[in-house]
Amino acid sequence: MRILVIGCGYVGLPLAQTLARMGHQVHGTRRSEFSAADVTPHALDVTDRSSFDAIPRDFDVIYYTPSSSRGDASVHQAVF
Repeated sequence: MRILVIGCGYVGLPLAQTLARMGHQVHGTRRSEFSAADVTPHALDVTDRSSFDAIPRDFDVIYYTPSSSRGDASVHQAVF
């Protein structure tokens, strides 16, 4: 199964790694560059809708696990 995990941080990264170990083809995103075994990384700022244009669209499942811990109420609203 092709899976996208948006927000590979505290929750999303372990999820992405577990799904990859289960044999799924996993892509993951976070604000900055990162690397994780068996996870195809993508830089993505969820508050910038145009950054989604560079992400492939053919996924079977998408998990949305970003953090809004870096900002005020307006950032929280933009993320969620």
